[in-house]
Amino acid sequence: MPKTETIIENTSIISEIAAYFFTLFFINNLITFVTNVVSEKENKNKEINKIMGMYDSTFWLSWIIVYLLMFTVLNLFVSIVLIAIDFFYTVNLTIIFFILIELFALTTISFGMVFTTLFKKSKTAG
Repeated sequence: MPKTETIIENTSIISEIAAYFFTLFFINNLITFVTNVVSEKENKNKEINKIMGMYDSTFWLSWIIVYLLMFTVLNLFVSIVLIAIDFFYTVNLTIIFFILIELFALTTISFGMVFTTLFKKSKTAG
């Protein structure tokens, strides 16, 4: 049977470990998010706001909006760096920014919301 030639691409170290560093950009904001939400739970601020008439959806939506704005600034920086180092050859910047990175940010925020239920003290969450 004939064998096809395999093409070995010349990859740089940056492209090999980019996924690792990309997730490290989000870890600091994720830890801050979880610590702040658990701190509010520890101080019972959410219950006080519920007594005053705030809905649970408003509480969580406010946290999502605040951290999504923080992630959006970070995502814009990361996507510009990824384009500058030619990490993606044929993909447009808007596709990288809005589809790949913003969806990852929403997933990270959702992941942080799940982790807030596991902690009772903010020091443990941090």
